[in-house]
Amino acid sequence: MNRNPDIDLDNEAVPPGYALLEGKLLMATARAAKIPFGLATRRVPCSNSHRKDTVGLILRAEDLQPMKEALERKITKRTVASYRQGDHQHASQQPSIVK
Repeated sequence: MNRNPDIDLDNEAVPPGYALLEGKLLMATARAAKIPFGLATRRVPCSNSHRKDTVGLILRAEDLQPMKEALERKITKRTVASYRQGDHQHASQQPSIVK
């Protein structure tokens, strides 16, 4: 599986033909669906910190729909599992797509 470029959003823009899928904990879903990705990072706004925070994944435009489908399957699976356990207050976060 080839990787997409990693992007530092403080210094670079998302390249043409790629899209930024913002959200946390998306890497495992992309790996399970065998979708190549790159990381989008941004510097933590704290003045004393030089640490970068991962804000999302860089996906090819043609991989957006398969990734959406993989996320929907994951959300459905978690929702069904939470209802079976009696946890009806489970709320899944929907990632946002920025082009």
